[in-house]
Amino acid sequence: MRRGMKASLSGGLASLGAGTPYALAGKMAYPDRTVIACMGDGAMQMNGLNVMITISKYWKQWSNPRLIVLVLNNRDLNQVTWEERIQLGSGRTESTQSIPDFAYHRYAELLGLKGIFIDNPDRVGAAWDEALAADRPVILEAYAGETAKLGFKAHPHMLRHACGYALANKGHDTRALQAYLGHKNIQHTVRYSELAPDRFKDFWR
Repeated sequence: MRRGMKASLSGGLASLGAGTPYALAGKMAYPDRTVIACMGDGAMQMNGLNVMITISKYWKQWSNPRLIVLVLNNRDLNQVTWEERIQLGSGRTESTQSIPDFAYHRYAELLGLKGIFIDNPDRVGAAWDEALAADRPVILEAYAGETAKLGFKAHPHMLRHACGYALANKGHDTRALQAYLGHKNIQHTVRYSELAPDRFKDFWR
């Protein structure tokens, strides 16, 4: 994130379903800004689909129509599955964690919005370019986890730090990067970003 941008999480409690209501509230407050919501398919099925109806009602009133809802479709209630791995040392409980597949991008089109679908990592860049250039709100649906065609099983921890590494190498604010990665110590950020410690020496004084 660049300085001056605003962001919000679900109160730090991993509350399910905050993404689209927060995005809509942000858009109502700042109709001239592009708003992006990042959420999983569990949250989208909980209440995100309903909020998209409200977005379809109001978007034509906004001076900047761009509101992008990124839905990571892995057919899993991933936060609880992560807790199962951490606390129980096992995989997910299929009877409670598996959720049905749904064509979120087609649902957007049903509402008169734009839908974009990613099922291959090679399309990520072009899909974001298309979403950011759209003349209306977008549901950007991307297969994630085992549904994505990565050729290997990607743990969420791996993806988080891969994203952090990419942001660090593009020169993003170091303190914001530390907060994003959840590190209490800036030295952990140095290690995971694999950048020269000299860049962070001012923070160690």
